[in-house]
Order: sequence, then structure tokens, then C-alpha cells
Amino acid sequence: MAHNHYALIFAEKISNIIIVDDNEIASFVSTLENVDSYVCLDDEHFSARNIPQPGYHWNGTDFYPPSWVQNSDKSFSAPIPMPTDGNKYEWDESRQEWIQLTPYPSWTYDPQTRFAYAPVLMPEDGNEYIWDESIKNWVKITPRPMDGKDYWWNPNTEEWELVAE
Repeated sequence: MAHNHYALIFAEKISNIIIVDDNEIASFVSTLENVDSYVCLDDEHFSARNIPQPGYHWNGTDFYPPSWVQNSDKSFSAPIPMPTDGNKYEWDESRQEWIQLTPYPSWTYDPQTRFAYAPVLMPEDGNEYIWDESIKNWVKITPRPMDGKDYWWNPNTEEWELVAE
């Protein structure tokens, strides 16, 4: 028996989330007051950080976090515009900010695995590599010092530099 999550919609917002099996949804919803409609929540409604929950907006097609503002055309806008640098982003309602899903514009984000993939696989030959977006490929780097201190790779000097404490 399949169980599904349903969002109960009142005044274009989720008023409640229920879990019922397919055979019970019609009779269950008909007993509720103050519900305009209900929507079966499937994978397309969920993202890594924004699972629809009470208080989320519903425009008849999609859910939007409570902090988003409805525009005159019934679309919604985040309180902060999404960066337009070519990377993929997802809104994080709890942090009230856009979270970068891809570290570089050439990478591809897979929503199924929730992981970003480089267009070229990193070599697995025991060496250390960094991604160079200008050539869209991995570049071999000098191994990081193993003295227990924190270092960062300086791409200008192509050397590991000690992080100031």
C-alpha cells in the first residue's frame, strides 16, 4: 500500500502536511474544513534544503518558501536576488540565502544525487589536482605539506601558502 505526503492548501499556503495511502485521501480530505485543495508532494516538489511545509506559498504549480514575495503575475521572488555568475544555486530558507550547488559554471548539478560533477573526471593517479575553470580541466599541483598546519593553494604563485593563525 503506497503512502504519500499531501500538502493541504488554504489561502494559497500550506496549512498542513498529511501522510495517507492512496485509497484514503479522498475520504480524508472531504472531512477537513478550511482546506481549498490538496497537492500530492512528489520528488519534483522537494529540494535539498526546501521541503514544503506549513507556511509555504502555493501558486497552483509550485511551492515557495514563506520569505518569498508574490509578484503581480502570481510568480514569487526571493528576498535576495539569485546570483547571476553562471553557477547553479538553491534557496536555503533557514539561512535566508542562496547556496551554491556548483563550484564552477562549467560543472553540472544532478538533483538526484545532489552532487555537482565536473565535465572532466579528475585523474586517479595518486597526485593532487585542482579544477581550473579557465581551461575547464584538472591541473596537477604540488602535494600539500603534511606538517599538521593549515595551507591554501595560491593559484597565482602555484604554491601552498600557510594560513595565518
